[in-house]
Amino acid sequence: MATQPRDDELAEPTATAAARRAGVHVRELVTTTELVAAADLAARVWKTDDTSQMDASLMRALSHSGNFVAGAFLADDAGEEWDLVGMSVGFAATRPAASLHSHMTCTADEHRDRGLGYALKVYQRSWALRRDFTTVTWTFDPLVRRNAYFNLAKLGAEIVEYLPNHYGTMMDGLNASDESDRLFLAWPVSEAGRPDRPRLAEPTEHAVVLEVAADGEPRRNERDADRIACQVPNDIVALREQDPGAAARWRKALRETLAEALADGYLVDGFTRSGHYLLRRDRRAAAAGDG
Repeated sequence: MATQPRDDELAEPTATAAARRAGVHVRELVTTTELVAAADLAARVWKTDDTSQMDASLMRALSHSGNFVAGAFLADDAGEEWDLVGMSVGFAATRPAASLHSHMTCTADEHRDRGLGYALKVYQRSWALRRDFTTVTWTFDPLVRRNAYFNLAKLGAEIVEYLPNHYGTMMDGLNASDESDRLFLAWPVSEAGRPDRPRLAEPTEHAVVLEVAADGEPRRNERDADRIACQVPNDIVALREQDPGAAARWRKALRETLAEALADGYLVDGFTRSGHYLLRRDRRAAAAGDG
């Protein structure tokens, strides 16, 4: 009887195919020139005047000690590499055990819609599998709709916890002095460990407890239901630039709905194209844990 291929045997060709579709080569960064280019890319993405977001010397230390430092280069069919257009940095962690914590991943704004993020993440998964990591973790801003859909619906990562103002007030140009609420995610590197979530356009059979009102403001609806949905605005990054007060109100509203729901025992089932977190509560499981 033929044996099923192992995850690590399938991961590398999957990563290669994703990179080819995106028109890039993804590989570990080796030279000082490459690390400086990665630091410069992070500075451009986070709209800072220096490389404080990710320093080249820190990446050198992480890489030399066996951690994950990789980049995506524009490339042609003949294998010729050009500009660095994506980068990702992670390090070994123990929460959970045998995990790789992905601290930073970004792509050049002008190449955002070509699949670079996916190519970097599946390369990261392949790298982690070859080194016997079981999980990749990372954090992201729960108000950034496109990242929520990518992380939850496309990759199938699981939300572990809501972290209010996790890094303190962020002073870079991208976060525009906003507080740094984050969702902490765990992404099992094995295919069997990830949920198969439907990619829904709209919430179905869910009570919408937070939604975008006609004027763009957050509107909360007090409902007691086992299936609920929390919507986020279309583009929080643009909103922070145009109306910081409105962005702060959205931060507070999501913290008071999504964070409180997670604390009350709800689990996130997915994220819709319309920008809704989908949550469910198992009352029987909650009752069994009482007392």
